[in-house]
Amino acid sequence: MEKITKTTRDFFRMCAAISFSGFTEMAPTLTPLAPAAFFALAIATAFFERLPEALPHTAAITLAILVGLVAAGGLEAAGFMAFHSAIEAHHHGAGWRAAILPGLYLVIGITALWVVEETTTATIGTALFLLAATVYAARMVMHDAKHKSKTAADAAQRQAAEEAKQKAQQQEEAQRDKEFERQQIAADKEAERVRLQIKAEAEAAAKLARIEAKARQVSTETKAKAQPKPAKLDELSGKALEIYHVLSGNPSATNTEVSETVGVSRQYVGQIRKELNGSINGATP
Repeated sequence: MEKITKTTRDFFRMCAAISFSGFTEMAPTLTPLAPAAFFALAIATAFFERLPEALPHTAAITLAILVGLVAAGGLEAAGFMAFHSAIEAHHHGAGWRAAILPGLYLVIGITALWVVEETTTATIGTALFLLAATVYAARMVMHDAKHKSKTAADAAQRQAAEEAKQKAQQQEEAQRDKEFERQQIAADKEAERVRLQIKAEAEAAAKLARIEAKARQVSTETKAKAQPKPAKLDELSGKALEIYHVLSGNPSATNTEVSETVGVSRQYVGQIRKELNGSINGATP
C-alpha cells in the first residue's frame, strides 16, 4: 500500500512539474493573445464602420479582418519584445528603466481600446492587458530569482573551489614541512653518527698511540735493562785498571794483545772490556 501511495504521489508531482514548466514557458506567449484578440476586434470593427458603403460587404469584412490581424500581430510582437526586453534589461541591472517599454505597450493598447470600444469591452480588454503584464512581471520575478539563485550557486561553487584549493595548498605545505623536518632529522642523525664515528676513531687512534708509546717505553726499558752497566773508573784497580789504560791508549787492540801486555788471560780481558762498556772503544778478540 505504501508503495502504491508513493508511486501515485510521485506521478502527480511529475504531472505538476510538467504543467508548471509548460505554463511557465507558454504563458509569456499565450497570455498576450487575449488582449491582442480584443485589440484586433476593436480595430477591425472601427475600420469596418469607416469603410465606404459602396465597397462590397465581403471585401469590406475581409479587409477589416486583415487590418485587425495586422494590428493584433503588431501589438503581440510589441508586447513580446517589450516584456522580454524588460526581463533582459532587469537581468543586466537596468532597474526601473526596464519598465519603460512594457509601460508604453500597456498605454498604447489600453488607450486604443478605450477610444474605439464601449466601456464594457474596453474594461475587459484592459483587464486582459493587465493580466498579460502580470504574467510578464511574474516571469521577470522568476527569471530574477533563478539568476540570483544561479549567482549564489556559482559564488558558493567558487568559494568551495577556493577553499578546496587553499586546503590543498595547506596540505601541500604541511607535507613539504613534514618532509623538510624528516630530512632535517635524518641529516641531524647522520651528522651525529659521523661525529660519534670520528670521536670513536680519534679515541681508538689515541688509545693505539698510548699503547704504542707504552710499548716503546717498555722496549726501551727492556733494552736498557738488558745492556750491561759500564763499570765505574774509580772502582778499577790492579790488572783491571792496567787493562783500561791499555785500551784507552789503543782502543783497537785485541784481547790477545792486551792479555800479553798486561799478563792476564784473554778471557779476563774480554770480561773487563764488557764491564767498561761505553767507556772505551775496542776491537773484538
